[in-house]
Amino acid sequence: MSGLDETGVEESAVICNALIQQALEGSERTDVQPVDYPEIRTLILSYKSIVKISNLVDLSALTKLCLDNNRLKKIEGLEQLTQLEWLDLSFNDIQSIDGLDHLVHLRDLSLAHNQIATLTGLDAQTASLEVLSIAHNQLDSLEGLMYLRAFPHLRVLTCSGNPFVSDDFRIYVVAHLPSLSYLDYRRIMPDELKSATDQYTTELLLLKEKEDADRSQRQLAAALEQEKEVLACCDALGIDCLVGKDLLADPETQRTLLIPAVKAEIEGAYQVAMAGLCSEVVSYLERRRCIRGAEIASFEVAYEETVASYVEQAALPLVSGFQLQLEALKQMSGEDYKKRHAQLLDETTQLRSDLIFGEVQLSSAVAVMLRDFGTALASVTQRTVEGMQYLLGNVRARENELYVVVQPLIFAAAEAYAATGSLDGLASPELGALLGDKSLLQQVTIGSHEGRLTAVDAAEDDILQSQKTYLEATLAKVEAAERSRSREYVKDMEKLVEELRQILDSMVI
Repeated sequence: MSGLDETGVEESAVICNALIQQALEGSERTDVQPVDYPEIRTLILSYKSIVKISNLVDLSALTKLCLDNNRLKKIEGLEQLTQLEWLDLSFNDIQSIDGLDHLVHLRDLSLAHNQIATLTGLDAQTASLEVLSIAHNQLDSLEGLMYLRAFPHLRVLTCSGNPFVSDDFRIYVVAHLPSLSYLDYRRIMPDELKSATDQYTTELLLLKEKEDADRSQRQLAAALEQEKEVLACCDALGIDCLVGKDLLADPETQRTLLIPAVKAEIEGAYQVAMAGLCSEVVSYLERRRCIRGAEIASFEVAYEETVASYVEQAALPLVSGFQLQLEALKQMSGEDYKKRHAQLLDETTQLRSDLIFGEVQLSSAVAVMLRDFGTALASVTQRTVEGMQYLLGNVRARENELYVVVQPLIFAAAEAYAATGSLDGLASPELGALLGDKSLLQQVTIGSHEGRLTAVDAAEDDILQSQKTYLEATLAKVEAAERSRSREYVKDMEKLVEELRQILDSMVI
């Protein structure tokens, strides 16, 4: 049992309110209460003998957290700290890297002086990582550092004191992690980077090819999986097995199937009719998918034509005109050349403005197209939903017909069983318990009917949600593609104008 020291903080190694408040003493706010935790940005809990990260859920605004020099064995309890940028877990007893995948803003991470043997778990979700210290751990594979190539912004790396460190490890790391500016507190100079990359030229080319192929494969697999899930829902691939899987598998329905006459009715005319009705729903949704696909294809054609038309009729003439003026400049000399050269330098600014203004106009036109496309696709989706609901109404109507037919069969069976002690030669404790209790029989009859209707309702809800999800996902995908196109266009135009300026700079006399 832990006691309290003279400050009132528990000596046991847990993060409690008293420990947090003690850590905040001396800050600008000395009267911090738990109600204020959501506003705290920095928390220093060094040298507290903490054995577990916990009770930080209310500190969701933290951007800096120090837990160095404690007794931690595991990284956990950070799920709510999504704003964290600076995390120090050095000088602990951590065995593996876990629990960082929610820290999407993390920039500085120290795991030095622990017992970590692999970098697996340093999730690529933390792609914003700029500074990493993994010095003095149990990392014995130099190739394991290749995991860090997934972090394009990594500038500072400290990895000394690991088993993999050797005389030539620095050259290997510099060559394979080109984003680094500092390695083990030493700046990487341009000539050192060039020398290292020259030494591993072939290996680096092969590595890049493999990484590009792996990246493309992952992206394709993710896209196909997402498309498969969405289309599977939208095409209601579960509807055609609704009769066998959900309707007849209902526990109350299974009890009524003990009665031969009910079993014959359900597994005969009812099952055939319901299978046909469900098949109609599937066929209808597949037809609507084709209509939806045509709507999307029509938009894609119009979108591509609009963008291509702008480039051909607006952007290209501007650039071509400027390039013609560059050619004309080459024919000049003397003061005329200098004067025109200065004018063209000034005109690059106007060219940039004209190109960006044109992109603004194009984006506005595309925004109208996107709005109209969203309206049209929403209309198609709504009509799909209405048709599906109508067809499922037929399914419910057939279910209600079954209830009307089955109810007298069940009670006739109860009377026959009461008179003879068997039913069509059948006798069992389960059948006797069912037919011998009128109250239970009524409950099972109604329950089986309601259970089957509930299964139909659940199928309808799934389709409604999937249609909504597909609509939202499609619009989000199209809008994201347009934002990406616009960003890339602006970058290309900025690059083009800069290249034109460089050409002009090279033509100074």
